[in-house]
Amino acid sequence: MAHAPEATKVDKNLNKCGICLGSLRNPRRLLCQHCFCEDCLGDWIEHNQGNKAGITCPYCKKPTPIPLEGVKGIPVATGMAEAKEDYSKKLCSKCQKPDNQAIVYCKDCKHYLCQSCHDVHEAWWGGLKRHRISTIEDLISGKATLSDINNQYCTEHEGEDKKFYCETCKKPVCRDCIVLKQCCRDHDTVPIKQAADKHLIHLNEAMIKCSKKKQECQKAINKTQTIVKDLASSVKKVEDELEREKMDYVGIIETIYSNYKGEVKKVGIETNERLCNVKESLSKKLTKLERAQVLGERLSKSGSPYEIMSQCKSVLSSIQEASKVELDKVDEAMAKVQIPESTWILGHKWRQAGQFKVPCKGGYGPTGIAVASDGKIAMCDNYYRILVLSKSGDLTHTIDDGNWLGGAGDVSITSTNGFVIPKETKSCKLYDSNYKLLSEFKTYNANNIPSIARAVTVDKNGCIILGMEGKAISIHNADGSFKSSFAIPSMPWSVAVTSHEEIVVASYDNHTLQLFNYLGKCLLTFYPPPKVNTWNPRYVCCSKRDEVFVSNWSEPKAIYRYAASGVYMGCVTTDVSYPWGIALSHDDQELYVVEYGSKVVKNFKRP
Repeated sequence: MAHAPEATKVDKNLNKCGICLGSLRNPRRLLCQHCFCEDCLGDWIEHNQGNKAGITCPYCKKPTPIPLEGVKGIPVATGMAEAKEDYSKKLCSKCQKPDNQAIVYCKDCKHYLCQSCHDVHEAWWGGLKRHRISTIEDLISGKATLSDINNQYCTEHEGEDKKFYCETCKKPVCRDCIVLKQCCRDHDTVPIKQAADKHLIHLNEAMIKCSKKKQECQKAINKTQTIVKDLASSVKKVEDELEREKMDYVGIIETIYSNYKGEVKKVGIETNERLCNVKESLSKKLTKLERAQVLGERLSKSGSPYEIMSQCKSVLSSIQEASKVELDKVDEAMAKVQIPESTWILGHKWRQAGQFKVPCKGGYGPTGIAVASDGKIAMCDNYYRILVLSKSGDLTHTIDDGNWLGGAGDVSITSTNGFVIPKETKSCKLYDSNYKLLSEFKTYNANNIPSIARAVTVDKNGCIILGMEGKAISIHNADGSFKSSFAIPSMPWSVAVTSHEEIVVASYDNHTLQLFNYLGKCLLTFYPPPKVNTWNPRYVCCSKRDEVFVSNWSEPKAIYRYAASGVYMGCVTTDVSYPWGIALSHDDQELYVVEYGSKVVKNFKRP
């Protein structure tokens, strides 16, 4: 059998399959009466029909529904022996005259009849009245078959119509079937019209449902076609935009490359020289340590008492002198080494997605800002109240108890979407997500002196970290109870926390950005990005992937991004004026920036 069947015109010999052109094997008959091999039909459906519910005849293109059982549910082509005959050459089998060509076939008499014999047959109104007649033309076209059983006459009781329906046997029967046959005598039987009317009701209901389902399918198809068309249009539009943007970025990168190539090379040379100096200094100290060690070992192993007493002091002095290797300063020097990266010249990657005006009553507008996991945005309004807004900037609630907010005016969100608010009263208030006051606790600096909290953040465990006015960091449990505190070198303006319990502090008085652990040890200092004229970090926030975002309030005014390890990762945007509070959305995909003075909040999307 051919693997991918193609329909060929049916041969006059009806024993041939119109697909494989071979003899019929397990023949199946479609509604159009054309017959094909069972396997050929299976291949035809698989390669030409796909998942359709019907099969199109490979020969005449008329449809036939595919039963649930598949090809095996298509009726078997019975009576193929008769189908092989050439009906156009049949002669009358009644009168047997050589010139009398048959025009009909009587299925009850089993005779081909010419016109004359057919007239006599028709005129005989006795037992021949209800005989089943098929024309030769119908036999040739396939509209009728010799073995056709779809008729209204009973094949067991001659002359009887099937006027009844046996509900038990599930088939039409005649009166004699009910009276004479033992199997149907006690069965439930009804007039066939009554049964047909009953089934017709169900059929019509099913047809109505089918019609509705067809309409729904057609609507779905039309909708799908519309979506496909819109999708193609959108894809083309995006592709065109990407192509334009590609050319824009290519031009920008080429310009930046030509401008900064020499500078990057210069930075590389300077960095290499600094590294060489550090290495040379370490090598000299290592040589001194090795010499001192050799002298000490020789004196210890083979020195006489006299030599030990006379040389020990000088050898010990040499060892002590050589051991004064200030590795902390080496680490500091290494930390200042910045390897040139492509992020220096790639420019601004985040795009502004929108902005909204903050409904402030007066003053210079909002300062601190925080974003909850449910999308709420909380920010400080001119140091005396907290505004809660929707993502689109609509005011939904105000927290105002009449007391001024502490320090720089900050707010943070708890793990349960509540609010932590430092107050001017040297205390901090906790609210739940429904704005109900849960508690208020006093705030102290590292010397246990009541102090105002200038900044606040909450770590992944719910602990509250406060930046205190007395140059300190104070750590509290989620309920506000005191946990620990430590002093820091400068006044904190803003604080953020990484996933590793490391606190990022933007300092107010010495303009530094530093990283501390919870014990108070300074782990590193974030150095200003290249080309920054004046470094004045104001507000910080951290992402879940431990990126550190910082707003620079001096020139150039921008948002920068670092890794928690101190590595500079590029500029987020310069499309800001006086950036103060910054906060990331819960999924880290959007950055919200408060512009001090303009009362505007901008949000930028991660690329």
